Amino acid sequence: MNNKKKCNGKFKGFGDYETGKVETNVAYFDGYAFGDRILEGVMFKAEIDAKGIMYVSFVDDSKTDPYLCQLNENHWLENAAEYAEHNDEFCVDPSGSGDVVDLLEVNPKPVVQRMGTMGTASSLADVLVSVKARMKV
Repeated sequence: MNNKKKCNGKFKGFGDYETGKVETNVAYFDGYAFGDRILEGVMFKAEIDAKGIMYVSFVDDSKTDPYLCQLNENHWLENAAEYAEHNDEFCVDPSGSGDVVDLLEVNPKPVVQRMGTMGTASSLADVLVSVKARMKV
């Protein structure tokens, strides 16, 4: 059985961001985004339990798959968990094709625009501190 890595945060599930409707509690993503060529085509499963906790695991059995058994499983699961916590879109199909769903957080942080880039901040005070630090005032 595959190991799972617990993600930080509380999540409702995967669905439509605009409506907030949860469509599924299981979705998939390709490891290429955080593992480059090493994990290109290696699919990960993100599963949200009834308590809103998301767990990440390899889709294929990392103990029997000839390629995956050569990798440092714990290292890549930690990277996958960190990526999943901050990723917006996931695939419904384990192959990585087909419909895309959004990760729905229980208490999403507001999105703010700073200096032409998008980011998150928990309050106006956080934004002001961040800007002040960059201005070195």
